[in-house]
Amino acid sequence: MYLTRLKNMDPWEWPEDAGAVFLQTVLDPNASLEDRMLAAELGADPVAINDELAQAFLQVAMNADEPEELRRRSLAALGPALELADLEGFDFLDDSPITQDVFQSVQDTLHALFHDPDVPKGIRRNALESSVRAESDWHEEAIQQAYSSNDPEWKLTAVFCMGYVRGFEREILESLESPEEMIHYHAVQAAGNWELAEAWEEVHEVGFFLIIAYVVIHIVMVFVHDTKEHHALASAMISGRKLFTEREFQEHPESQADEELE
Repeated sequence: MYLTRLKNMDPWEWPEDAGAVFLQTVLDPNASLEDRMLAAELGADPVAINDELAQAFLQVAMNADEPEELRRRSLAALGPALELADLEGFDFLDDSPITQDVFQSVQDTLHALFHDPDVPKGIRRNALESSVRAESDWHEEAIQQAYSSNDPEWKLTAVFCMGYVRGFEREILESLESPEEMIHYHAVQAAGNWELAEAWEEVHEVGFFLIIAYVVIHIVMVFVHDTKEHHALASAMISGRKLFTEREFQEHPESQADEELE
């Protein structure tokens, strides 16, 4: 299958028609859902994404008749393009993967999707998660709203977004204590992105105790082995001299000669 072959290649090795294949597949209602999902995934790569693909992803995301998982995948595919466009700017045509008009159209559409209560929750979550890749004025309030929710999925989305939007140091530190694995994971990512000193202290403290635990366990195991095998490893660690058993002397007579010389 062509798409599978492309997936197994590095993006810079893709043929020139790769983007056209992604575009055709993601818009083709007769293609399998698996192929359309894969096309959306691959089409998000900066090597492939362009105005046409970005608009195609928007078209799919806005179509309520499309499968929800495909709509969500299409929304996720827009995130990297927004981030790169926001980073590179639009002063030179070759710097950004999409034009400024398409960039603004994408952001406006994501904004509308997030604030539409009739849109499924998963679509709204992905709209926010992609939109924050290029920060806008409405993001702070949206993230705070999501974080304040009792819904763990919305809270997960909020913590993910905090890795891209400044001003949530307290919430990030709170989330580092979360028992939810993915919330904790994204909190660590966000803390690293913003270089939060308090978070680094916590990481260093955990690392210190892990090192101490490793040393203690290692010493205990040496004493256990020493007691069982009678190799005097513990005393050798202290004195710097290795005592050999009778069997070791028989197997290595040169060791006995060295011992006598001492």
